[in-house]
Amino acid sequence: MSLISLWSRILAAVLAVLLSSCGGGSSATPPVGGLTVIPGGGQAVVTWKADPGVTYWLAYAPTAGAVDMKNPPAGNIWLTPVTSPVTVTGLLNGTTYGFAVDARVNGGPGGAQTPTVNVTPRASGNSTSSWTVQTELGTDLLGLSYGTNASTVLNYLAVGTGGTMYSGVDVIDTTYGDASYGLDSVTWTALSGTPTANFKASLYALGQFFAVGTNDTNGVNIYHSTDLVTWTPAATPVAGGLNALTTNGTVVMGVGNNGVIQYSTDGITWLSANSTPTPATMPNLYGVAYSPNGLWVAVGSGGTIWVSGDGLNWASQASNAGTNNLYGVASSPTGLLVAVGQGGTVVSSLDGASTTPWVVNTLAPSNGADLYAVNADGWQFLAVGAGGSVFSAVNPASVTNGVWSASWTGTSTGTARNLYAMYGSSARYTVVGQAGANIIGQ
Repeated sequence: MSLISLWSRILAAVLAVLLSSCGGGSSATPPVGGLTVIPGGGQAVVTWKADPGVTYWLAYAPTAGAVDMKNPPAGNIWLTPVTSPVTVTGLLNGTTYGFAVDARVNGGPGGAQTPTVNVTPRASGNSTSSWTVQTELGTDLLGLSYGTNASTVLNYLAVGTGGTMYSGVDVIDTTYGDASYGLDSVTWTALSGTPTANFKASLYALGQFFAVGTNDTNGVNIYHSTDLVTWTPAATPVAGGLNALTTNGTVVMGVGNNGVIQYSTDGITWLSANSTPTPATMPNLYGVAYSPNGLWVAVGSGGTIWVSGDGLNWASQASNAGTNNLYGVASSPTGLLVAVGQGGTVVSSLDGASTTPWVVNTLAPSNGADLYAVNADGWQFLAVGAGGSVFSAVNPASVTNGVWSASWTGTSTGTARNLYAMYGSSARYTVVGQAGANIIGQ
């Protein structure tokens, strides 16, 4: 070998080292301890112990087997780069997914990957293990809503008897390795200087929180606030007060005893519906919902169901609930309607149209407990009621001859308190009730 050739090889080696030290990438070892994956409704939260200066790539796929990141299975999706924790959404409930992560430095190739973790997303709140019971707040809570206060902080508003108001903030443990990792909780704070009405419902709409009920010492029963601190009364109280609220995004609709139906576009001025059915005895209305098909639905005593296409003119429909009171109603994103009530009564209609009958659904096991509220999301209906009862039904279920065939399944929540109101989605539910009971379903 010539001296020139030898020096050329030495120079090339030195240049390679210099280039590597000036930005050349490399692989890194996978996170120590691997991954923790917590499934939810249509999603999963993935976490790992991250090292400084390391970039992580996540791959997942619908498989009960391994996810080989060098040769990923069909249907795989990459998230690059990601930081822990990461919430993966858009998953199908009941489908098993595999997750794996590898690590790299300065844009280098991926190194060895973590072992695959397989989980199956499921709708929240439909198993005993999915419910967490929190410390009771002491006063009956009848209404619950969720929205943004004036400082853009997301808050729950729970309201109840004697002017009780609590704000709540979600707390999620993201400390890797902590025994409580991923367990959600809500930190509740009693609001001071609030009105003294016996509140029965709350709602976040039109950029503000609403609280309604029966008259306080000032003869007022409707309040609204943008910051949960200053509460402004409506210009005129509603005779008898209101029991429930809903919105279509531009109008807030409220219902109350003796067939009262009121609406507002600003929270200040409330107007009466133009016309309602005229039975011999006007029913008390306990629940109201708005369907994406453009239908307002109110339910109440004696199996009452009233519907309206404009919110002004209302007509009665046969509920097939007998004389059982109906306390709550909800609509799915497709317009499927479910009403719940006394003695575990559940009735449903595909769209609430006069040509589509309301049919009785069966609970399993039926415990005869009153159901006070029902919620719909993209995956299921969830109903809550007396003695901590919770029942869920998958949506969509089969439809035969215009009838929704639902299988309602009950589960234990860990509390024997009556549950009156809830807010939630396919990933998480917060429920409040008797003696300030508050539970979380995941």
